[in-house]
Amino acid sequence: MAENKNNKYLARKAYGERQIDKWVKWSWANTGRISWRELVKKQNEFNIKVY
Repeated sequence: MAENKNNKYLARKAYGERQIDKWVKWSWANTGRISWRELVKKQNEFNIKVY
């Protein structure tokens, strides 16, 4: 049972990282910059903590 929860956690984390990566590439291609405020908003949306 614990293994299943760990797999779910890792899958959700990987999904969030892929979504943020996709957004960064899109933002860089379209605007030529990455807004710090928007990056933090995306990290909060996917519950990813970066210190």
